Amino acid sequence: MADCERADAAAPAAVTPVGEVPGRLLQDAARRVLAIGELPYPVSPDRERPAPAPGADRAAGLTAPRRELLTHADGRRTARDLAFRTGRGVYAVTVEVARMLAEGLLECAPASAPVRLPGVRPGMVRRRLRALPAPLEEPDDLPRRSPGASGINEILNAHPSQAS
Repeated sequence: MADCERADAAAPAAVTPVGEVPGRLLQDAARRVLAIGELPYPVSPDRERPAPAPGADRAAGLTAPRRELLTHADGRRTARDLAFRTGRGVYAVTVEVARMLAEGLLECAPASAPVRLPGVRPGMVRRRLRALPAPLEEPDDLPRRSPGASGINEILNAHPSQAS
């Protein structure tokens, strides 16, 4: 393990600030969402489940990353799943899946119809939820338990000879 640790005198290879400004992260996320929406075939990273189109594996000029996506795309995995499976970023894989869908290398099954439960009519659940009474609010004068008030801390910290 000693070879995995940085020597005390060694300077870091790249000095980076601690943390990231939340506003910058939100701007970057918004930029990425907008960019995916502008693609010819916009894809949600966790919705569409692409599968290889017939003959896609014989397409000429496939790069290694595209071939890897074709290998793992099975109609059950989303772009997010494919990203984790291939060890790549979710955004990069989502963009690549969108491009491959537009080029006809991948295809998505049509969205399935919602499952209907026997005896449940459309709108029934929504009407019943609206009919439920509002949740009761807790009075402010109730005594609050302090952490460890259950006695578990005393049991865990007790000496083995004292525990029963």
